[in-house]
Amino acid sequence: MRNPFNPSFGIQPTVLLDREEVQSKLVKDIKALDTPYRTTLIYGNRGVGKTVFMNSVGKQIDQDPTWITIHLIIGDNMVGRLAEMIYQQSTNKIKKIFDQLSDINFEIGGLGLKFTLNDKQTSNYQLVLKKMLKILEKNNQKVLVMIDEAQEVTGMVELASVYQVMISEGLPISIIMTGLPKNVQDLQNNHVLIF
Repeated sequence: MRNPFNPSFGIQPTVLLDREEVQSKLVKDIKALDTPYRTTLIYGNRGVGKTVFMNSVGKQIDQDPTWITIHLIIGDNMVGRLAEMIYQQSTNKIKKIFDQLSDINFEIGGLGLKFTLNDKQTSNYQLVLKKMLKILEKNNQKVLVMIDEAQEVTGMVELASVYQVMISEGLPISIIMTGLPKNVQDLQNNHVLIF
């Protein structure tokens, strides 16, 4: 018999132990958008199933057509990449609405999108993301951002700062992250962030 708990790089095991109840509760809480669980940090040692659990939650939420689920990789310009991925994963109807924004142009280039604000290329992805989330909200759409191995790097700190602003404005975005205890602690203790 094959081992159902295959802890191989990027492979989801076929069996999860005693997590269905916790997973279902977290999915329900994330979808509610009015609970503290819309921002969820899962931390623990390597190999304990953090990523598997996060992916299972993401798959369950992704089955709801009112949610856009995005796996975001740690690195530079995470806010810009998030805006690109929201655009790319939105329905054609929503993309058409995004395209009609009078002050933002979404140009699909070789490897991504170029955002132009009032005829000037922008690096103010916070503004772009905010406008996109407001459109999604009007169309009963929400975003779940999933980040594996969160750590205190510039792109993550910027994303977390922008995320704090977005949720303080009641916009439809949630985040679930995994990380090693030390990395999560460093991120939580960053002087700019409030987790």
